[in-house]
Amino acid sequence: MVSVVIPTYNECENIVPLLECVAPLAEEVIVVDDNSVDGTGQMAMDFGGNVRVVIRPCKMGLSSAILRGFNEAREDDVIVMDADFSHPPSVVPEIAEALKTHDIVIASRDKIIGWGVRRHLVSKVATALAQILYFRGRINDPMSGFFGAKKSIVERYEDSVSPQGYKALFAIMRNYVHDYGYDGIASVNYTFINRKFGGSKLSMPEIMDYIRSLFKGKIPMPSLKIPIPLVQPSYTALDRIQSSGYCSFMMRIL
Repeated sequence: MVSVVIPTYNECENIVPLLECVAPLAEEVIVVDDNSVDGTGQMAMDFGGNVRVVIRPCKMGLSSAILRGFNEAREDDVIVMDADFSHPPSVVPEIAEALKTHDIVIASRDKIIGWGVRRHLVSKVATALAQILYFRGRINDPMSGFFGAKKSIVERYEDSVSPQGYKALFAIMRNYVHDYGYDGIASVNYTFINRKFGGSKLSMPEIMDYIRSLFKGKIPMPSLKIPIPLVQPSYTALDRIQSSGYCSFMMRIL
């Protein structure tokens, strides 16, 4: 059996219907609520049964909520999913089955319904950067928020996860692949349908945290052999860039 971790913040329209679907599929369900003002945490506590609830004092970041859920889990096989039904409960048994023989199982979005152009663009760019810099195209959806993993694996790499970030799986896999390669990772496909109730919890600070994590990761990038003439600086060009303020802007981002 598995533990299912559901981070929540203001999901009062979704939490009870979701628990009705997920609770029968798991040994336990752990709701980590960031003190929702709409009563989500209390609704989850009132549900009872095999649902346990951790209410934190304030909004502390999605990744830290995921890590807290793993720390609370009693099972070694743990599945993480959102509370808004964009991650269909029907996929939970498939992830659980794959976790019997793998360390990490990614629910990969083979189709996305309900996103606007901007959200599609942000997702594609984020995925492309992760693929190019770390995974060589071998992970279909490294930015997925719907995944399963061994508790022991997550605990090994939790120090690499930014508490304020929103893509815990990316940070964990980046280090796991470096140590073990790809054989312990499996993938199952599903259709992502955007939430009907509530609003997205993704914020600009979390996006910037992800960008910083790409270029400040603990795993060093391989050195590139570039012909010497190509790397000789043009001081005129450098003066122009510095005077434009571009360098200082990029340093603030990275």
